[in-house]
Amino acid sequence: MKLKKPFYQLPIKFDVDRLQQEVLQFGVTAWQDHPQAFSGNSVVHFVTVGGTDNDIMLGSMASTKNLNICPYIQQILAQFNTPIGRCRLMILAPGATVPEHTDVHYYWRNRVRIHIPIFTQPEIRFYCDHSNVHMALGEAWIFDNWRIHKVINNTDTVRIHLVIDTVGSASFWHLVESAQSYQTLNTSNAVAAELVAFEPDVKAGFAIEKAEPMTFMHPSEVQQWCGFINEQVIITDDNQAAVKQFQQTCTDFHVDWRAIFISLAEDKEGLKQFRDLIERTKIDLAVISEKPLLLSNQSAANKVFLQWTEACINISSNQNMRTLSVMTTIKPSLETSQSDTEYKDPLMDATAIAVTPKKRLMDSPIFIVAAPRSGSTLLFETLACATAIMTIGGESHEVFENIASFDPSQRGFSSNRLTCADVNKSVVSQLNVAFIKLMKSSKGKPYLLFSEQERSDLKTAYFLEKTPKNSLRIEFLKAAYPQARFIYLHRNPRDNISSIIDAWRSGRFATYRNLPQWTGLPWSLLLTPGWRAYIGKPVEEVAAHQWHSANQHILNDLAKLTPQDWCEVDYDEFIKAPEQQVKNICDFIGIEFDNSLSARVSAKLPASRYTLSAPKQDKWRANEKELSTVLPLIEPVAKKLNYDYSL
Repeated sequence: MKLKKPFYQLPIKFDVDRLQQEVLQFGVTAWQDHPQAFSGNSVVHFVTVGGTDNDIMLGSMASTKNLNICPYIQQILAQFNTPIGRCRLMILAPGATVPEHTDVHYYWRNRVRIHIPIFTQPEIRFYCDHSNVHMALGEAWIFDNWRIHKVINNTDTVRIHLVIDTVGSASFWHLVESAQSYQTLNTSNAVAAELVAFEPDVKAGFAIEKAEPMTFMHPSEVQQWCGFINEQVIITDDNQAAVKQFQQTCTDFHVDWRAIFISLAEDKEGLKQFRDLIERTKIDLAVISEKPLLLSNQSAANKVFLQWTEACINISSNQNMRTLSVMTTIKPSLETSQSDTEYKDPLMDATAIAVTPKKRLMDSPIFIVAAPRSGSTLLFETLACATAIMTIGGESHEVFENIASFDPSQRGFSSNRLTCADVNKSVVSQLNVAFIKLMKSSKGKPYLLFSEQERSDLKTAYFLEKTPKNSLRIEFLKAAYPQARFIYLHRNPRDNISSIIDAWRSGRFATYRNLPQWTGLPWSLLLTPGWRAYIGKPVEEVAAHQWHSANQHILNDLAKLTPQDWCEVDYDEFIKAPEQQVKNICDFIGIEFDNSLSARVSAKLPASRYTLSAPKQDKWRANEKELSTVLPLIEPVAKKLNYDYSL
């Protein structure tokens, strides 16, 4: 929409911390490519045509599932008291740009875009015409997108804005009228911005665009647009005759359009005549001037007008409304894409954001490897208290299986086993990016929110990760991260297998509910090599197989590493003497046994988040009958671990 000034800062601001919390909910798969494929740009859809992930510009809008989990963003949309069109999160990766362009699509004729920065840095600039501003965290801005504009992120952090398209309402435009342009910000005349706080108990409702476009554009809109184009043509001393001819052609177009619309709008003959009118207009415009006429935004008048006429016919089909590129003038050519083997994340460049002055955080990760239900969550939650430890806060099932080549459904549901043959530059980059997005400190602060100084201070920090599925991935992890180290936790098979049986029966740990050919209880916990041999077998045999397979793979893979690459922890010893065991682990990692760790282990260890029932001595006896039949099957591995598992 063409405005009087390049920028307006609205007198309203929002809770940045709450916005950032809602944004960080979204994993890799939520981010979609920018509709124009700008390098380093991507989106999360909140309001779209039909409520699905799409970039169609016109039609009946609806909320997406992404918006449903963002109550504060819903409250923000309601706050503007205006019908909401498309609404998205938009990412600008480190070093990326939005190329210089103008928005001249029919969609933008009567719509403006609100920008609310959620992640940004002062160096990130938004340029419009001959002006530029930094849109600061939590502020609300609109700008004149008819004019030439661009955005440059020359920092090493991501920029994320909430963007909201709207035609406006009387209330909204009164808000704009009270806004201060960029020229008068921070003066005595500036309007104080009102904070809109998050209200936890409020479920906000807001108006959404529902009108479907007409089959053929109404003559009043055609006339309005033609008049606007005529007003925007730049007149010089040597082009006055050409401008007059161009303006007359535009006028003739809307007059003839009205005549066809009145008589034949809904007839098949009407479509033919509308098409014929456009073709005649193309010919008329082509002979007006050898030198292109320019509009006020430096776009070619002929090109804009002819592109726009295509929006007049059958706009309800949205065939010409799917992306901004149809009628957006892009001045410079887009940068060529990077190598196909290098994964380009929609949120950020993992290398840029992960680098710290002395070491990259992902260079030397620490992996806890253990069979399922062996106490690895309790150990993980204990070590995660250390100031020098960064984690994603939980297990990494989704991180791995969101990578297409690691999705068991794409591997014939063979197993969760990964080897060095599965390592390539792309998957390692995808893992890095996903981990960094989710990574947080022991105090729960997301790594993405760290300042440059805070990242610089992470000179001795380590990333700790755990999932029982990694018991089958040591070979892969060591190949992907050559400096990786492993903490091997094991537990008496009698207690461990009994806990696996309970997990299966609880239904809380189902991982592959529709596993092909599998019968009985839904498949739970890790998917082991050779699982098909246990189709139709009792749950205790499956549980014993999972314990045996996990520990056998761990022992075999660790045997290929140097003693410096791994350490060993017995679960019972950890429970009996947690302080000494944790101190040993700290020495192995090379971190301080700090006050946070000391406080954690000085008292009785709490139950982990996945505990099914309170711990008690001989808890395994509830499954004694089942254990008696399967414990002999796992004897070779149990002996290697020196366990007495007599009943």
